[in-house]
Amino acid sequence: MKLKWGLSVAMTLALLTAPLQLSAETMFKIKPGQYRTQHQIWLDGKEVLSGINAMRQQMLDKMRAGMSAEQRAEFDANMPPDEENSDCVPADEASISVTQYLQQVVTSMQTPPWQCSFSQQQFAGNSLTFNFSCQTPAHATTAGKAKFEYSAESYRVEINNRGHVINGETGAPLGPQLIDGKNITTGQWISAECDE
Repeated sequence: MKLKWGLSVAMTLALLTAPLQLSAETMFKIKPGQYRTQHQIWLDGKEVLSGINAMRQQMLDKMRAGMSAEQRAEFDANMPPDEENSDCVPADEASISVTQYLQQVVTSMQTPPWQCSFSQQQFAGNSLTFNFSCQTPAHATTAGKAKFEYSAESYRVEINNRGHVINGETGAPLGPQLIDGKNITTGQWISAECDE
């Protein structure tokens, strides 16, 4: 299983396509187990995930409304877990080098390759911050700042950027306009046992 630590939103992954220039000994260390995660995304100052989640819930409620109690119980038992709300960190992945972690994030990406440069990297205590500037081969750009914070039982990732909206297959910009993006992902340890 690839380490997620809540970075499953493709928008946050786009900037992490080149390793940071950190020592291999620089480590994230968190408690293994199940983490409750939350994702928030803003585009040009408007929060976007709450509307998507509300539509999904309405659809599920309508489907359940036409079912008998027995059908609802079977439907609910067979619903896959909502991966956006829970991540498992196995014991063998609870201590990982920053560069190894970012490489895992990179290999799990579904989007076109971004070429990124990083600057003003700071790793202090339980916090990593850096500025980034990225471009796709089709000349879409994004730039901004990322901050990772973690403790033994929690983590928080905040990425602020300004860049193009892109075609997910080609990496081409979908227009000349740049948008402001903000993505916050948090995780809080809830259990030593993982629901896998």
